[in-house]
Amino acid sequence: RVSEPWWVNLFKTRGNTVILSKFDTTNNPDSVSYIRLDLQTGAMSGDDPVETLTSNDQHKDVIVPDQYVKDSTHFETVSKFIQQKLKCTPVHTIEYLENSGLIFISMYTQEGLDLENQLLIFDENGELLLRDKIGVALKGLGLETFFLRAGYLFYVKNKVELVTCRIIQRQ
Repeated sequence: RVSEPWWVNLFKTRGNTVILSKFDTTNNPDSVSYIRLDLQTGAMSGDDPVETLTSNDQHKDVIVPDQYVKDSTHFETVSKFIQQKLKCTPVHTIEYLENSGLIFISMYTQEGLDLENQLLIFDENGELLLRDKIGVALKGLGLETFFLRAGYLFYVKNKVELVTCRIIQRQ
């Protein structure tokens, strides 16, 4: 868990390390610090200089979802699927990825003025396997709210918790 619930995002991976970016204030998007998380030990360290993290060293085996914005054909198709399965209506943007016989969807729903972000996993038959609220009372939209790497799903929940799940290849 990250001790301060500011804007934490998955930034990149390097070997057995996941690097998170953390906006130090919500008023200045240029004020960013970085947190390293060792996937084998769970140890966290921070404050890596930006120049060591922005080099072209992101692994090619990181798989990120496609993002579909409202009023696009793909958004409408996925939205209809979600409405049929879950009886709720996505808004603004949907992130979508098919991998390992699974369908991964990150969607937003509107609750009053606030947004809620949910991560959904379906099998290839359309059966819901996971529905996790990964953000509530949000004021804005995220980008690449999850990714896959080396057989694992990664996402940040409620801006403070990195969740990692092993993906079992579906037959």
